[in-house]
Amino acid sequence: WPRAATSELPPLRARTATRANFAAFGELVAESEDGELYDATAGGIDASLDLSQGPPRLYLMRLDGPRELSVSMITRHQRVTQCLGALGEEKDFYLVVHQPGDEPSVGGLNAFRVPPRHFVKLHAGTWHAGPLWTRDEHRTFVNLELADTNITDHDCVDLVAGSIPLLVDAAAS
Repeated sequence: WPRAATSELPPLRARTATRANFAAFGELVAESEDGELYDATAGGIDASLDLSQGPPRLYLMRLDGPRELSVSMITRHQRVTQCLGALGEEKDFYLVVHQPGDEPSVGGLNAFRVPPRHFVKLHAGTWHAGPLWTRDEHRTFVNLELADTNITDHDCVDLVAGSIPLLVDAAAS
């Protein structure tokens, strides 16, 4: 599909994710007290997961960084509700997302700051780029997906022509 010319793209403003403003893309999950009952309703605190397409894989994913607050490619996993969260009491990160569908567009991108002590559950098929962060050489993330997600369920597309990425304006968070 046609890719946007980078000279025409304004910075994408990042907002801090809430359960309400992230709902089109997935669920934001905050910490809860031990013993609280499961509640994945619209106003609930838990994530509703779909891991029915194969064996799940829960692992600690170490990524080198910092990772520039920009994006030029985006990916999706259509068979799983992937979960992602940063380890560390005060570790936030940024994620660029687009609603599920066949052709992501630059106009449909949204950037979010995921606050510390939260993780995101992405709806199956949600396009995403990240995690992104500006501090630290490396970070460790908790990742829940299927055992073969990165082999059999990993669609990537270029969003912009050339090598200049779409900017993510983290100062707006």
